[in-house]
Amino acid sequence: MGDHATHRQDRTMLPPADFCPLCPTCRGLSHRGAGSQLRHRRLREQVPILRADPPEPAVAATSVSPGAAGAGHLQVVLYSPKHQELAGGDAAGSDPAPDAGLEGSLPGARRRDFVRYVFVFENRGEAVGVTLHHPHGQIYAFPFIRQSRRKLAASRRFHAQHGRCLQCASMADEISDGRRIVLEGERFVAYVPFHARWPYEVTLAPREHQMSMAEWSEADMEDLSAVLKGLLPKYDALFAKPFPYMMVVHQAPTDGEDHRYAHLRFEF
Repeated sequence: MGDHATHRQDRTMLPPADFCPLCPTCRGLSHRGAGSQLRHRRLREQVPILRADPPEPAVAATSVSPGAAGAGHLQVVLYSPKHQELAGGDAAGSDPAPDAGLEGSLPGARRRDFVRYVFVFENRGEAVGVTLHHPHGQIYAFPFIRQSRRKLAASRRFHAQHGRCLQCASMADEISDGRRIVLEGERFVAYVPFHARWPYEVTLAPREHQMSMAEWSEADMEDLSAVLKGLLPKYDALFAKPFPYMMVVHQAPTDGEDHRYAHLRFEF
């Protein structure tokens, strides 16, 4: 089922650094209330693919391809007022962590009655489709569960069969083996999973069983910040250039059901 977002065809695409709509001092494009001390600012997407009151799809569905209006909620989270790549400079030094800004946006998304899954992600580099280079992340609140359906189903089956979390078991194996560990923090661990599907794939997960970002403490965010600051430059060091990547967050759905088997994790 899809919604053909034809209204997004004219959105801003790779503007020059001095004309970035996310920079607080951009000529003619300054966003409301932004200043030089901007930190973790949350903005509404100007050309959103999801809306609380969406229009009808512009393209008619077919007998084999149903369609629906793009109901949902979308926010853009700015990590820093500075226009630069996240992994290489001060933006990665935001205190306490870039993703603290993402976590802070979740309650508003979760409060909407129709939201069943909050999908957090970040893209870096034109090779993976970035349209604005200013360091930012995005939050999509969907009325359905799609992004993690198969992974949630596998975790649910494993928990039913073994009485333990699949992610916890997998991470324990990786820590015990040690060969694929990339970086360890006090609370978070980054490693190349045994079942990696992509070159340079890395999983970053909390040591303790956490179902979502809503469970984070200040100490969790500080440790996550430290691990991210160590992990992201490692990608750049591979080829001595800014490394394109996609970072997605998998967590428990918000549909009110029991998802104790779900384990929060970042996938790069």
